[in-house]
Amino acid sequence: MKSRGRKVIAPPKRAPRPVVTPDSEEYAYMTNKWSRTAVQPLLIALVTTAFFAVLATVLDVVLQITLFRALIPLFFLISLEGVYTTIWLNQPDRRQFNRLAYRAAEFVVFLLILRLYTWLAAGSLPALNQLTSYLRFPWLLVADGYFVISAILLLLTWVRAISAADAFNDLAIDEAEVYYFTLPRGEQDANLKPAFSNRMEIVAGLFHQWLWGGVMLAMGTAVAGVDTRSVSISTESLISLQRLPLPPALVWALFVYFVAGLLLLSQARLGALNARWLHDGASKSPEIERSWHRMTTWLLLAMAIVALFLPLGSTFAIGRVLAFMVSFIVQIFVFLTYLLTIFLTMFFAPLTDQALPEPLLTPEPTLPPPTPAPTPLPPVTLPPDETAQMLVSSAFWAVAIVMSIMAITFFLRDRGFRVNVRLFTRAGGGLLAWLRSLWQDMADYAGDFAEAARHRWQTAVKPDETTPPTPPWRFIRVNALSPRDQIRYFYLSTVKRAAEQGQPRDPNETPLEFADDLKTGWPGAETEIEELTEAFLRARYSRETIVKEDVSPVKQQWRQVKNRLRRRRKT
Repeated sequence: MKSRGRKVIAPPKRAPRPVVTPDSEEYAYMTNKWSRTAVQPLLIALVTTAFFAVLATVLDVVLQITLFRALIPLFFLISLEGVYTTIWLNQPDRRQFNRLAYRAAEFVVFLLILRLYTWLAAGSLPALNQLTSYLRFPWLLVADGYFVISAILLLLTWVRAISAADAFNDLAIDEAEVYYFTLPRGEQDANLKPAFSNRMEIVAGLFHQWLWGGVMLAMGTAVAGVDTRSVSISTESLISLQRLPLPPALVWALFVYFVAGLLLLSQARLGALNARWLHDGASKSPEIERSWHRMTTWLLLAMAIVALFLPLGSTFAIGRVLAFMVSFIVQIFVFLTYLLTIFLTMFFAPLTDQALPEPLLTPEPTLPPPTPAPTPLPPVTLPPDETAQMLVSSAFWAVAIVMSIMAITFFLRDRGFRVNVRLFTRAGGGLLAWLRSLWQDMADYAGDFAEAARHRWQTAVKPDETTPPTPPWRFIRVNALSPRDQIRYFYLSTVKRAAEQGQPRDPNETPLEFADDLKTGWPGAETEIEELTEAFLRARYSRETIVKEDVSPVKQQWRQVKNRLRRRRKT
């Protein structure tokens, strides 16, 4: 390349960024996808669930109940969901996502599930009278010790699982880091160096967290093995205790915590070593990772088999030594307290033996008995304002329902679940139509009842000896009739109303002839009368099948005729 007579050398072109595939050498440094999406989430959920399962079992033993152990399956599902949500949120296309709002919606969904789960676990589903109490006093919904303690345990489980998932997300090696450190030293640009965490500190933090968790579980196991009802203090021994057999759930939780925790630490250590080998430029063979997992599995399997045959409880030698040391220290403290008490008694004894001068006794003047104070009246407490209480509870439930629906929708929508708004709109429209039809039926029943009562009253006041007595009125559920009988009921009730209006049907008249008479007497209702008569003839004399869909238009025509009769009566 030439420029103004001078030869200019073009800079060398940088090789295109290679694509990291499972067959490339760079892929050996990255965390295995199977381990990242299946093994690590499962181990994190097992360790977290085992830790809080021990705490739940200790609570059951201390409180002498079995409710908190029923939460163990829910703890596992919540932990697993928290881990997978963390992996999902840390994907590159969700870096601008509002994580705080999503976590808040997730926790609200968990609380709703927990409220139903605790009701089922305790076998105390609310009855109808309790539901009305919840509507008036919303705070009673959470005024439950079992639910409050379960919510605290669930929150701690969820936070611990998220923390462990974030730690393993920082330990993971991505493609940008692999690409940068596999370049030759001369081509590595310090400005393009990817940011990464100190992985050794992360592994050390996970180890300390797991170790102190094991110490807490050991203390909880010691508490769970003590019969709290047998605690007594005697003169021969400071404290007398009786031990209980450890619950099987507690033993298995301890076993799962330590075995799954060691496997998880092995995964973390391997990730940190992969990062160190990558940064140092050391080549790695895929056989290293396979042998690592194989040796870890065999080692933990051997430790698990040995642990299964170890005794539990106070039969450990180290447990006897610790019990002796604690008892020795307590006995020394009691002995020193005893010596201090003797010394103080000997010091103050001479002072108490001296005779004190007797004071001169002067007669006290006799005073009249005090006048009894009047009994104060109890304060008048006004009853609570039910209107204000109803307004407050209604506002609370409105906000709670809206927030719950928003949380569930937000939680499911971003996970790929789409709510079919058209389906809900159609269902809501159908529900409103059913409610409107029910209201109209109730209004018709009320009108029929009022007319029957009025007719019976008029008949009782002005008896007509020429007409035979009418049969007593009885309530008819129209919707309980068959479609054919419903159409017949509509027509016969119209004939009855026409007779009450002064236009009775002659016994020799056919339905069509009577329809002509009604059209003459009721102008404006010709169409409704004609369609109602044709439907009656088809239901009365034809053999064709009549379904529910045939009833709705006839019912509409019957209502229009009835409304016209009512307006005519008022005029």
